[in-house]
Amino acid sequence: MSKPIRQISHSRWAQRILGARPELAAELAAPAPFTRDEMQNALGGLGGDELKRRLRDLRNRVLLRVMARDLSGRAGLDEVCGTMSDLAEIAIKTALRDENLIVVAMGKLGGRELNVSSDIDLVFLYAGSVHAQERYERAARRLIRLLSDVTEDGFVFRVDARLRPYGDSGPLVCNLDALETYFITQGR
Repeated sequence: MSKPIRQISHSRWAQRILGARPELAAELAAPAPFTRDEMQNALGGLGGDELKRRLRDLRNRVLLRVMARDLSGRAGLDEVCGTMSDLAEIAIKTALRDENLIVVAMGKLGGRELNVSSDIDLVFLYAGSVHAQERYERAARRLIRLLSDVTEDGFVFRVDARLRPYGDSGPLVCNLDALETYFITQGR
């Protein structure tokens, strides 16, 4: 058993993932950094339930490799945060491939400081008429479910949308004109 695998085996989560998917241990023997291209290739051309499953699988692979690299001293904080931020950005972009929804990352993701246990703070915007709001709200809700629903494969990220204009009492998505009005009248 390689040193990274011995170190990571102290995690009950890692034990469970490796028990269910022993082939992933091969990625941990001499773990290389997870690249954006590698993440995009793992998700290429998928949709629906297959995308949901594959996103969770990718998250597990990324977390295992980041843990192994971190525990073996091969990855610094910048790599850990950068890799997790890349995963969130690619997951969002892949999920919204055919939508014109604008997603603004706030908090740790907005600063590319996402760690392995962070949730992602998102604000959803769109350009165009307020009459299109319902369509964009459905897209935002689909994205939230795709990332945060807990399945037998786990989840991808917990999503927090409370940083939007007016918080929980405001609409989930807003058009750019409404955002401008909010900043002029309420922004602090």
